[in-house]
Amino acid sequence: MPANTLLYVGKRASDRLNQLGVRTIGELAACDPAFIHSILGKNGDLLLRYARGEDDEPVRSFYAEREVKSVGNSMTFAHNLLGADECRMGITALCDNVGRRLRKRGMVCQTVQLGIRDPEFHNRSRQITLERPTNSTRALIDLSMQLLLGHWPMDKPVRLLSVTAANLLPENQSCEQLSLFDAAEDIQKRDRQHKLDQTVDALRQKFGDKSVMFARSVKKKDKK
Repeated sequence: MPANTLLYVGKRASDRLNQLGVRTIGELAACDPAFIHSILGKNGDLLLRYARGEDDEPVRSFYAEREVKSVGNSMTFAHNLLGADECRMGITALCDNVGRRLRKRGMVCQTVQLGIRDPEFHNRSRQITLERPTNSTRALIDLSMQLLLGHWPMDKPVRLLSVTAANLLPENQSCEQLSLFDAAEDIQKRDRQHKLDQTVDALRQKFGDKSVMFARSVKKKDKK
């Protein structure tokens, strides 16, 4: 097979190999390592290993679970969203999905990212780093709305929104440094929200995703 069918053999490397008379993977595999290194440097070392089928990476099953680095969701809306109320509806749906997936994996996030696209396909992305890692749906909604209101004019239409939870870590390994000024009421409020999220997750697991929904997500019926 041609040498340029190998990974990382682009046009420049392919042209250089052709100049040297190396046109196939077999010809590349037969080259002297020192010679290839003198021509292509470290990239030549890598290409030679690929050509010879040398790879010391551990074999991983196709079905093995990959390390999750972020959890996100995006939505292109049937009509452009305008104003804080309509945008909150979209953000609520996105954060509901992201929060549930975080809790299912037993993860919390340290960063929340919000992506915005207008009808002309102009994109804007903003993020915030959290003092307290979270997987709370309510916290994700509040943080995403904070980013939206701080960086997007509410009189400008929105075509697409995305919410991504990044910088993940296992929930059982996260820690929170409490301040002497943290009110007991605030801590109790977070605990209640955590229990509420767990209850909603359990109900949906048993009765289906639509068994519990945010009121903002329910379409209003036209009055007759």
